[in-house]
Amino acid sequence: MSRRAPLALCLLLAGAQPSMAAPAQPFPELPAGQLGAIDLGELWRKLADRFRPRPEAPGPPAAPDGEALRIVSWNIQAFGENASAKRREAFGALLGRMFSESRSAHVLALQELASEGGADLFGAMLPGGAGAWKRSFEDSSDSQDNGFFLRAGVDLLCERRLFADRGRSQHPARVVFLRAGDLDFALVTVHLAYRKGQADAARRELRELLTWLSAYLGTPGADPDVIIAGDFNLPTRAGRSRSKRGRERAWSPIEEIIDDYPALSGARRTRLVALVDEPTSRDGGKAANNYDHFLVTGDLFDEEYLPGSAGRLPLADLEAVERDNGARVSDHYPISLTLRRRGAGNDGRLIHLDGHAACR
Repeated sequence: MSRRAPLALCLLLAGAQPSMAAPAQPFPELPAGQLGAIDLGELWRKLADRFRPRPEAPGPPAAPDGEALRIVSWNIQAFGENASAKRREAFGALLGRMFSESRSAHVLALQELASEGGADLFGAMLPGGAGAWKRSFEDSSDSQDNGFFLRAGVDLLCERRLFADRGRSQHPARVVFLRAGDLDFALVTVHLAYRKGQADAARRELRELLTWLSAYLGTPGADPDVIIAGDFNLPTRAGRSRSKRGRERAWSPIEEIIDDYPALSGARRTRLVALVDEPTSRDGGKAANNYDHFLVTGDLFDEEYLPGSAGRLPLADLEAVERDNGARVSDHYPISLTLRRRGAGNDGRLIHLDGHAACR
């Protein structure tokens, strides 16, 4: 077989149509005798990316109805089956507002689910009931577990606890790999240790997350689209100045820690971007500190992220529901962001399935 045969075979299997594809640079030939060293998975990934048509968009397109994927992250404050009737009613009313037709969410990343019973109860309060949602949750000996609820149209490809060692994550971080339309990505939900506000504990757990992410993104064929969502108990640089704790020297911004990881900083597809600068925790029923965030990789930020969509949900929604029901829902406000699930991304390239799952 000639040295060009593997390339021809891959193109044939892919059903490549030269007349439909953008002009490609010649794929380099391997020196004689080295064909046995080919990494077929890596070769396939490069070929698929090279020959896929990539039309340019005139500008970042808005995500039309049906093309958007909205993710909500929320610390629901130790929600369990023992929640009072008033608190349940308040949650139900707020969820009704959150899932109105104009602001419907597709993925919920939750922190502080207290138990299996709490997860059952929360699922039953969602629109359509628990049967309309897929759930990813695993109860542990901790009373503040993390989990996901996924609406129809979002495929759960795999799921697991991020770390087997509880010493790396006091409230066990959880990772899922999701597919919606032409978009696939890894999503992690986290609640970093609080320890009475001692920032050292949260910083240590954030470093565990960033060490894992650096290793994962360095794996051949890894999907570069990753989101880490949750309650970090740490601010962004911009969020620190907007917080009650802003003068605490030890309460360092997330970006300062990211800067210690070369693979996650700088202008590259694996860089990590910290989103949501508003105060998201509550003190006395009012916004207090910038704790809750989405950390997104550069590849996803540059392509699928809908610019300006990340932020805290309206304060008035939660506060009005609590007033009407005479019960506090949570000591955190929900946050959300929106992704494009198909079509042209911010960079003008077609959104497409990228790589293998982070949780396998």
